[in-house]
Amino acid sequence: MPAPAVAVRRRTVNPSRSWLCAPSPSCRRAAPLPRPAESAAPQRSPAPACVRGPPLPRYPLPTGKCGIAWTDSTVALGLYGCTHVSPACRSCWAEAMAGRLAAMGSADYAEVSRDGRWSGTVTHWPVARVLPRVRAYPRARTGHRYVFPWSMADFLHESVPVEWSAEIIRAMGDRVDVTWQLLTKRAHRYPELAAAVGAWPRNVWAGATVEDARRADERLPGLLAVPAAVRWLSVEPMLGPVPLPIEGIAWCVVGGESGVDARAWPLGDVYDLRDRCREVGAAFFCKQASGVAPRKDLADVPADLRVREMPVMA
Repeated sequence: MPAPAVAVRRRTVNPSRSWLCAPSPSCRRAAPLPRPAESAAPQRSPAPACVRGPPLPRYPLPTGKCGIAWTDSTVALGLYGCTHVSPACRSCWAEAMAGRLAAMGSADYAEVSRDGRWSGTVTHWPVARVLPRVRAYPRARTGHRYVFPWSMADFLHESVPVEWSAEIIRAMGDRVDVTWQLLTKRAHRYPELAAAVGAWPRNVWAGATVEDARRADERLPGLLAVPAAVRWLSVEPMLGPVPLPIEGIAWCVVGGESGVDARAWPLGDVYDLRDRCREVGAAFFCKQASGVAPRKDLADVPADLRVREMPVMA
């Protein structure tokens, strides 16, 4: 059976009407929006698929209602705390949020946060307590939901047993109505995790954060060892050029840093990444510009970068 090819769905964001999307056979939203000529992408050649199997269905684009444009919702799933591992962690939003939750009396964050910073402690619930929450995760009215699990922690942190994460990922495979978007800065542990999981579920996407060339060199080999249907990169905050492999990456999310001391994103490198995504057939998703408070409608992003695409197995 031939392996499925990776296609993309594209949404070009209009600052004045950001709730609309460009016409697409997979997008079931109202009234199509004319696409600016400068953002039109050349015809893509299909990128090599990661695994064999039946095609993934086409779903509506993420709503971003949780505050993260590339997903529908987030969930902790019994894992709390983290530690800094690279320059991308300098302005960690999860660290600041954990500090606020600890100050509000949250028992889950009391031990992992101290004075608004990570304490160095990472805690997790017994896996038997997490599995029912995965299986009973609320169903979306549309019939499908993108979910970013462990959005405020790293499921491959050195303090987390690989078998703990593996058992939960196997349970995620039973929820075929959910696309689980995994993301880690410790991608060197992916091969060990993949071996523990066994048959990797097709609705679990494997992702890694790579903010610059050095982190790409360190993390891409581990990510590419995962037999996931979709392997993806979060290039946020983008701090420098990021080399994209010719094969194996289906989706790239790029964004600048936010906050009062945000570092400027290298706009030339953003264009370079977008162009290389087009060359290899990977979906490109621009999340936000850099700045104190980046615009969610991408009004502060050049018009030809206001592109939001999702990978689709066709």
